Amino acid sequence: MPWEVVKNYYRKVGFCIKSKFSSITRHNYVPMMLSFRSMKLVCKHCGHEIVNHDISGLSKKVRKALALEEKNKNPGDITIYLIYWRKNANNKWLKFPGLFYIGQTKRSTYERVYGTSGSHFIRAFTNPNCAIEHTIKRYGLNPVRAKKIFKINVLEIIPFQGSRKFTRKLANALEKFWIGFFHSQFYEFGRNIESGGSNVYKSIILPFAPLDEALYAASFLPRSGDFERRLYVCEKVGLRKTQNRILNNSLEFWYGFKSNRFIKALRLKRFEIIQNLVEQGYNVAYISKEINADRHDVVKWIENEIYRENYPDLPYKEIRKKVLAKSIIRYIRKGFTTPELLLKVFAGFQNTDAIKHFIRQNLGGWNNLINNYAPETDFWSIAKILLEKRKKKCELGESSEYTAVEFAHDLGSSANHTLAAIKYIKRKLNIKMTWLEIKNYLLYGKIPE
Repeated sequence: MPWEVVKNYYRKVGFCIKSKFSSITRHNYVPMMLSFRSMKLVCKHCGHEIVNHDISGLSKKVRKALALEEKNKNPGDITIYLIYWRKNANNKWLKFPGLFYIGQTKRSTYERVYGTSGSHFIRAFTNPNCAIEHTIKRYGLNPVRAKKIFKINVLEIIPFQGSRKFTRKLANALEKFWIGFFHSQFYEFGRNIESGGSNVYKSIILPFAPLDEALYAASFLPRSGDFERRLYVCEKVGLRKTQNRILNNSLEFWYGFKSNRFIKALRLKRFEIIQNLVEQGYNVAYISKEINADRHDVVKWIENEIYRENYPDLPYKEIRKKVLAKSIIRYIRKGFTTPELLLKVFAGFQNTDAIKHFIRQNLGGWNNLINNYAPETDFWSIAKILLEKRKKKCELGESSEYTAVEFAHDLGSSANHTLAAIKYIKRKLNIKMTWLEIKNYLLYGKIPE
């Protein structure tokens, strides 16, 4: 289970925000086992400690018992609950161990997360205010799908301590422990924007999509005057000049920056634009003009920032060749088996001749590329479906019968003459019939006498 090995991932967070530049305290805890039931967490940077003397909620058996106990808990008891998810909006598995969110509630966990009044799910798809609700909407897409992705558990039930004040104080301390244990106060591991045990000021979080769009647009602006670009972002997402703290904390939360948040955000967005343009085949002169940056800076970023890990010590031109060759092979495998189809993906090439020239120079020629990487296509099935669809349209008066040229085009040819089209069709179907015989055989299973 994730909590048994998640500690292996803690060390990837290389800073303790308490000692850096954040208005939010986030310690980077390392677990230290004290006993079978008790655990101490210690921040590896500043030595801050928190202890929980009942970690039995990590046991699957105990968690089941807690879920049953919670249904009949006493008034005033508080539940520490866990939301976790392993898939993203595209139904792909997240990097292990997934993501977590810890919360506390006087209600049951189910009511707090899925209930009909003020629950995380209701708010996520009506008026999301906090990070977990934005995430549920973003990853889940709709309530039915979200319930399949997001799972819940009871971690601990805090009995009423004689007064609401003391019960809440104990719950705050234990919530801090569980947030520290799952590292969910770091964006890489979860969605607890604060370290727990206090009210989260929702206004310091901007919705991710508008913030991302504003930074993307600002990254196209000239580099001179980062302050002006900051104002541009504030205006784009609807902030007043006095709301810089909101912008800074949102950048820190969504992008995990330690310092120079705004400038770093713009740099990353610029790198994202550059990478997209490189992988579409655009040359460095076009890219530098597109983002108002010096050509030599763009080359330096490509070599030393964007592709350094994949292609260390290679010059820009060699990096471009390797990136495009790898991408072309990937699209050929997906079925983009004509230069015309590839040109739709690699818009940076001027025409299909430029794509074919690149393939000749770097991938051994078009025929070699197709033979090695193109998926085998059942042209018989495709041809039969095409003819049947056209036959129905003809019967409805919506179209005329296929010409050999039209049919060849739909099979992937660029032939503009009837004889060349028929020759292409025969080669793809591996037969020696006439055009009329081919149509009758595919539609009716017989050849006319």
